[in-house]
Amino acid sequence: MAKIPCFLVVVALALHLTCAEYAKEFQDLDANKFVKDEPHISAILECLVNEACTGTDKKITESLVQAYRTHCSDCSPQVESKVRQIAIVFAGKHKEGWAKVVQKYDPKGERTEAFKKFIEKS
Repeated sequence: MAKIPCFLVVVALALHLTCAEYAKEFQDLDANKFVKDEPHISAILECLVNEACTGTDKKITESLVQAYRTHCSDCSPQVESKVRQIAIVFAGKHKEGWAKVVQKYDPKGERTEAFKKFIEKS
């Protein structure tokens, strides 16, 4: 019986570390500056589609994919705001690139409507 509580503690700790790591990529990101940096936006979109990136861009794209898949359900309010701001720019100003991202990570369109609602939420 003592093994079950220990197991639950380990699982809870693992989930906590995963969420903290997920948010880490966005903690230092200035979303206002990022959404105005067209070359960086293009690089991130390219990274999302072709996975040809490293370093910070790779961490940003991994977090964006996680946010898309979960509709940012495990994001802090600060991270949620940044993800939403970036997604709005991707979906609005970079429709072709965004369509490729959605096709890659959601080819059946199962998450599209829920993520659209997430983006539109104030």
